[in-house]
Parts: sequence; structure tokens; C-alpha cells
Amino acid sequence: MTSEDHIYLKRDESFSLGRATAIAVGLTPIFALVVLGLYCLMWGVRSLLAAASYFRHWEILLPVILASVAVHEGLHWIGYVGFGRVSWKTVRFGFTLRSFAAYIHSDSPVSISAYRVLVAMPGVVLGLIPVCVGIAWGIGWITLYGFLMLISAIGDFAILWRIRRVSSDSRVMDHPTRAGCWVLTERTDIHSHNVEAPGDGK
Repeated sequence: MTSEDHIYLKRDESFSLGRATAIAVGLTPIFALVVLGLYCLMWGVRSLLAAASYFRHWEILLPVILASVAVHEGLHWIGYVGFGRVSWKTVRFGFTLRSFAAYIHSDSPVSISAYRVLVAMPGVVLGLIPVCVGIAWGIGWITLYGFLMLISAIGDFAILWRIRRVSSDSRVMDHPTRAGCWVLTERTDIHSHNVEAPGDGK
């Protein structure tokens, strides 16, 4: 089989960036209730309010946020190169003004397991782990930081939910303009053409 014989059918498992934003807005109060509510139950409201004072200093907060955005996308990059085993040259960073969000993208196919890991990494490393540490040890500012990072990763969690039923032996390709991916099915008929299933438009 020659390289020209590798023709794929693409099943769309993505959703619009607008929908990703709507999901984040809708889930933020629920995340706040769970994370901040649990902290307050264990350590008290005063402890959380005292920790919130750290986030009033924009000369400190802004650089931290910018650095966290860079680390967030860097973790996606590590996922692509380390778990997806794609060339670092095929992975690119970008920023979209429409949704005012940074992103990372590669046209290289990866296994669905690697894709799930690279999508989940920022939310786990920057969000879930700090939240667990902060709540367990009563460190309010770490809890608040982890909470903010969880909120920033809601779109990633939504992608994981979208692809939850994708077969474990599948290969996928990141969608270039939407949140999610194409699930690839290889065809050996050289007369076939690439087929893209329409998005859900939501």
C-alpha cells in the first residue's frame, strides 16, 4: 500500500467555540459551588475571603494569568509531542480574537488515548491538583488559583465529554477551527475522496 492509498473518512466530533464559551459560562457556578463551597465547609468563609485579597493586586495577578495561559498551552504541546508522538514542527500556537482565547493545534493524527491525555493535562495539572492540595491543606489562594484554572479548562472537559464514546482504537485529528476533533477511518480505495461529516452547528 502506498502513501497515496491512505484516504480517510472524517467523522466530526466537535462543537463551535461559541458553544464552548456558553458551556463554560453555564458550568462556572456549579464549579464554584463544589470547589469553593467545599473549601468553606472545611476551613470557613473567612479563610477564603482572606485568600481572595491576594487576587486584588493586578500587578501580580496579570503576569500570573498570562504565565498560566502559556503553561496551559504548553501542557497541550507536551501532550502532542510526548504522548501523541508527533513532530514538534507540526504543532502550532495561536490566538483567536473572536473567542479571545489561546489555542494549540496540529494536523497530525494521534491515537484517541493520546488525544484525551493532551486535552486533559492542563485542567488536571493546573486546576484539579491545586484545588485538591488547597482544600486538603486549607490553603485558600492555591484553591482559588486552581478554581480559576479549572474554569479555563471547562472547554477541554467538554471535549472529553464529547469524545467519551469514541472507540479506544481510533485515531483522531484536531479540528482546526472548532473545539474537538475528527475521528478518522482509513479507506484503501484510491478512488475515494476525503469526506467530512457536517458539524453539529451548535
